[in-house]
Amino acid sequence: MCDQLIGPTLYALNKYKNSNKNIVIFASNNYELNRLKSSLANYIPSEDFIYFEEDELIRVEYISRSKEMNAQELYALDSLLNAQHKIILLSPSSLYRFYPNKNLFKAASFSLKINDVIDVNELVNKLTRCGYLKVNKIDQSLQFAKRGDIVDVFPINSKNPIRIEFFDDQIESIREFDISTQLSINKIDSIKILPASILVLDSSDYENSKEIIVKLKEKSMKSLLDYGKKNLEIECDRLLEEIENGFLSSRNYKYYGLLNKNCNSIIDYISNYDLIIANEEEFKRNKESLFLEADEFMNELISAGKALLGVKYFSSSVNEVGNPIEIDVFNEFYSHKNSFELPYKRVSFYNKHFKNVGLLINEYLKNNYKIICCIDE
Repeated sequence: MCDQLIGPTLYALNKYKNSNKNIVIFASNNYELNRLKSSLANYIPSEDFIYFEEDELIRVEYISRSKEMNAQELYALDSLLNAQHKIILLSPSSLYRFYPNKNLFKAASFSLKINDVIDVNELVNKLTRCGYLKVNKIDQSLQFAKRGDIVDVFPINSKNPIRIEFFDDQIESIREFDISTQLSINKIDSIKILPASILVLDSSDYENSKEIIVKLKEKSMKSLLDYGKKNLEIECDRLLEEIENGFLSSRNYKYYGLLNKNCNSIIDYISNYDLIIANEEEFKRNKESLFLEADEFMNELISAGKALLGVKYFSSSVNEVGNPIEIDVFNEFYSHKNSFELPYKRVSFYNKHFKNVGLLINEYLKNNYKIICCIDE
C-alpha cells in the first residue's frame, strides 16, 4: 500500500538527494499540490522547489484573476528557464494551459543596469508591450509613469517600485522608492523586469491576429441571435483594441491558443528531469473534469456572443510527460522496480466470529505465519 502524500514525498526527496536532476511531481489537483508543497517544506528550503498553482475555478478566474496568482505564475515560469536540481510541482490546471514559447517569454523579460544606453521612449514602448499600464503616478504593481527623463515602474517581481533616471539616452541611476511617500529608499545597480502577463505575442502573431479575428467573427455571427451579435461586436472591438495596444489582458486568455501559433506547455520549459505521478487515477479524473467544465463554459460564452468560435482554455495536444529520464507512477498499490512479492493468505472475519480472532491468530503464530492486521479507519 502507498500513502498518496508520504509515498511521493519521501520518494521524491530520495531521488532529489541522490541526483542532480530536476524532479517533477504531478499532483492530482491544487489541494494535493499544496499538501505536497507543505510536506516537502519540512525537508528542503522553499527556494529548492517551484510550483504552479493555476486556478481550477475557471468561471471565477475569468471574472477576476488575482494579482497574487498572476505574480506567482510569472515568477515560477521565469524560475523554470534555468532550473537545475529543483523539485517542480504541477497539477492538471497548470499542465494543460497555453504558455508562450520559451524563447518568446525569455525575450519579453529584460534587464536594465546603470550606464545602459536606451531611448526613454523605447523603454516606454517596451513596458507597454509587456502589459504595464501607463499612469500619472504609480500606486500599485504592474504600472509605470514617465516624467521627463524619469521613468517609474513597479515590476511584478519587485517588492518596491523602481525609479530610473536618464541623462540623455543613458541610465544615470536606478533606485527603489517608497510608494506612499514617493521618496527613494536605496540605490541599486540593475533591475530585471518580467512581463506583466504570460500572454505575450510576437510581431507575426500581432500581424496575423486581426485577420484571424475578422474571419472567426464572420463565422460566429451566423449562429447568433440579435442580442448575441451585439455582444460579439463589443467583444471583438475590445479584443482588437488590446491587439492594437500590443497586450492581451487575462480576460482574453481564452484567445491565446488561437492567436499564438507557437504555444508551449509548462513541461516544455523543463529539462533534465525525472517524473513522479503522485496519483495517476485521480490525476486523470481531475483532468477530464477540468476539460469538461472549461468546454462547457466556453460554449456558454460562444452561445451568448461573448467569445469567438474555436476558443479553448486548455490544450488537448500537450505532450503530458515531455522527455523525462525516468517515470514513476504512484497508485494506491505502488509497484517499484525493486519491489518484492510477499505471498499471503487473506482471512476475513465476520462479527459473529470476532470473539475467536485471538484463538485463530495464536494458531497461525504457532505455525510460523506472520500476522498483518489491516484496520479500516
